[in-house]
This record gives sequence, structure tokens and C-alpha cells, in this order.
Amino acid sequence: MTPTATRQLLEQLQHRPRQPLGQNFLVDANIVRKSIDLAHLSEGETVVEVGPGLGTLTSALTEAGASVYAVELDPVLAEHIRQQFGSSVDLCVGDAVQFPRGNLKTEQNRALSEFKVVANLPYAITSPWIEAILQGPLPKRMVLMMQKEAADRLLAQPGGKHMGAVSIFLQAAYHADGRHTVARQCFFRFRG
Repeated sequence: MTPTATRQLLEQLQHRPRQPLGQNFLVDANIVRKSIDLAHLSEGETVVEVGPGLGTLTSALTEAGASVYAVELDPVLAEHIRQQFGSSVDLCVGDAVQFPRGNLKTEQNRALSEFKVVANLPYAITSPWIEAILQGPLPKRMVLMMQKEAADRLLAQPGGKHMGAVSIFLQAAYHADGRHTVARQCFFRFRG
């Protein structure tokens, strides 16, 4: 979605982005494609998306043939996702820290199917959500967009001032394939 289309949709929904929820809407198709490419998705794979918002990334995930389990806290945006995607997206309306896998069911601490995570994480929940998802079962791959400060903490090296329990557990479970900068211009910024 373009910035203009995003503004128009938000006006249609009578919704102002809520800063406390970290609502930043991706408006760059190249970044969406890059996220999908980094996820190495195959048709029919299960993907958890945190905060689908207006559905920009969700659309790309469903077009790639993923079975999407999304978790959205904002009731207005959740209703929009329901109307836009219907039953093609399994939507959990709630806090992603409490429901880190959305409605993806687990049985005896094992996922019913292997899954991946592709998400644009709000800054305020990045560490708590990582802690929650690391409680297992673990996704086989995660493609996470987050603020640089959060990424620095999670990828901190031993002996560094940002190294903490979450970074130790995350790095024990996963290998970081790399990181890249996403410019502010790739996100819709509400200006009143």
C-alpha cells in the first residue's frame, strides 16, 4: 500500500495510529517482498504474524500460499483484517505477548505443525514477545522487523553492555542470517 492509500484506508476506518501500540504501517512493497524472500516460504507453510495492522504483509503472506495465524490487539484493525481476509487468516484478537503464536494450537508443548514467524514488531513488546515465543514450541524461522535498538540488544555479543538473558536464549536457539536497515520512509507516519 502506498502512503496515500494507507491514509485513505485509515480515514475510511476512522482510525488514527496509536503510538502506545507502536502502530507503524509498512508502505514499501520492496520491504514486504524482502521479508517474504527471507522467510523462504513454501506453499502451505504455517506463518504467525504479529500485528497485521492494515494487512500489507498479511496480503503478501497469503499470496505466497502461507497459512497465516495473526494476532492483533487493536479491535478496529482486527475487524478490518476479518473483513479483508475472512477465513483465509486465523485471527486472534489479543495481546501478542499473551498469545505469541496467535491461535496456533500446541499439544503437549509441541506445535501441531512446524511454523515460521514473519512480523513487524512494535518496540514496546519486542523483548517480552521474544521471551514469550522462546517458551516453546519454537518457530523454525523468524523474520522480524524491529527498531535498531531492539535488534542491537537481541544480537549483542558476550561481554557487551546490551547482552542479557533474552539475547542469550535467542542466540542459543537461532543463528542470525543478517540484518538490514529499513528507512523511516518505508512506514506511514500520521501527521494529523
